Amino acid sequence: MDTDIEQDTSTSITTTTIENITKQMREIYETINILANGIQTLNDDTQSLFNESIRLQSSIESLTQDFPSIKLSILKQSSFLDGVKPNQEILQQDVASVKQKIDDIQYVSYDGTLTWKITNLHEKMSKFGLKK
Repeated sequence: MDTDIEQDTSTSITTTTIENITKQMREIYETINILANGIQTLNDDTQSLFNESIRLQSSIESLTQDFPSIKLSILKQSSFLDGVKPNQEILQQDVASVKQKIDDIQYVSYDGTLTWKITNLHEKMSKFGLKK
């Protein structure tokens, strides 16, 4: 009978030990699965970042190649605008001259008499102390 009790106790301890080991193995397996999924996610993220890095590097290279031509274009435009400015000033003077000629033509009569135009009459009268 002692042998039966010892055997039952031994079997009970063995069963409990096996159950504990099985439970620990399941927990380890679940942990391994979680870690494996995490590693896969990290690998996917790494690949995405690598692809994005290549795309950005390509963009940087393209912009670096385009920069000198853009700079040259800006310099040409600036030079052109610097050349246009004096021409614009000349044109403004020409327009003012043409306007003055048109104003002068308005005061010429057709019967041979000349009409004088006095500009800034009030200013000139006050300068000489004349009143209306």
